[in-house]
Amino acid sequence: MNKQYHQLTQELRYQISASRKTGMTLRQIAEEVGVHFSTVCRELKRNITSLNYDPKMAHTLSCKRKMTSKKACKRQPSTDEIIRKCMVLNWSPGAICDRMPIEFAPSECLSHTTIYRRIEENKQQGGTLYKQLPRYGKTRWKGGKRKRNAGVSLIPDRVDISERPKIVAARERIGDWEGDTVHGQVHTALTITLDNGGEFAGHMKVHEATGAKVYFAKPYASWQRGTNENTNGRIRRFWPKKFDMARLTEEEIENRILQLNLTPRKILGGLTPSRSLLVSVLHLLLDSSSDVL
Repeated sequence: MNKQYHQLTQELRYQISASRKTGMTLRQIAEEVGVHFSTVCRELKRNITSLNYDPKMAHTLSCKRKMTSKKACKRQPSTDEIIRKCMVLNWSPGAICDRMPIEFAPSECLSHTTIYRRIEENKQQGGTLYKQLPRYGKTRWKGGKRKRNAGVSLIPDRVDISERPKIVAARERIGDWEGDTVHGQVHTALTITLDNGGEFAGHMKVHEATGAKVYFAKPYASWQRGTNENTNGRIRRFWPKKFDMARLTEEEIENRILQLNLTPRKILGGLTPSRSLLVSVLHLLLDSSSDVL
């Protein structure tokens, strides 16, 4: 499927409407229509009315927005200062973009591409903001031949991710976990979905001790454990591979954990993990108190 962005036509809007009436999920609709999942989400968010989603009305609203939209200039000293302060906190342009609708007025909100452009302008003017980018100075792997089943033979009684219940991918319930090891020498990490590293050869001991069902992602399919890989990438920003973590003090580790938990996440709608957890706990407490009353 071509996931490159393109604007929806009226024909595609009718197709979206028909797919919704059959009870298909948003991801299934995106696959059916041939667009990215986020395109379908934005379409429904922008054009759904009190009378539900009308493809004809949706197309009319879209055309009207194109004719009346104005490209407002957001180049203000305040937005440049926002970028500078957030970069000092080690937030990526994407994280800054996700957080802006929560913290700032609509007129100050910027896209991640605009933020990258501002950082590049700062570099050309002799600034050093670009050095605070998460992947500054890192060499990307160019690809090449890989053994597609690497690590699989090292893990006895391996259960492939294809056998995992589909509800896990929806990320809608508590108790489904992803795991990996940062140091690479631990074999008793309690998890649900793991990669195929040799350090997990003892996964059956975990299963027998806890009753947890352990599944393994396919080799070189990091997106099947997206949350875990994203967190690992954040950790590597300040503790690169082969770094001797035994040198770290308890305080240094706790400070980095706090920093990670105070960084906005896209999947949380721009909230930080700490704030999201607090909101969830408060909801549980309120629900419990209402039951008692």
